[in-house]
Amino acid sequence: MFLIASPALGRENAARIIERDERALAESLGRNDSSVLERIFAQDCVWVLPDGTVLDKAQAIQAMQAGEPYSLLRATAVTVRVFGNVAVAHGEDEWRKGGDRGTFSWTSTWLRRNGKWQIVQVQDTEHRH
Repeated sequence: MFLIASPALGRENAARIIERDERALAESLGRNDSSVLERIFAQDCVWVLPDGTVLDKAQAIQAMQAGEPYSLLRATAVTVRVFGNVAVAHGEDEWRKGGDRGTFSWTSTWLRRNGKWQIVQVQDTEHRH
């Protein structure tokens, strides 16, 4: 007897993995811990920051490690849509640093390569409160 995985179950599992990793990424970035970024960013990833700066993976790691840590950075909403080997995640992160606070709205494009989900593109927008 052969069991065939339902495409819906595959999408749900991928969505859970991606949501978990997006939430872990926000928390690790707040602590200047690059371990999650190093694991889930593809080598050819491009990250567009709120000011329009474009970073590759190596530049993103350097910038994150050199920055001042946040007193709070956590994902407050994550939505994931899976389309075969491509997924689009969108969400918001709440942040606090010094006396400033706000949110990041972001969109990440994920690609499943060699059995592994990785981010290939990120676009951030910042809203200060």
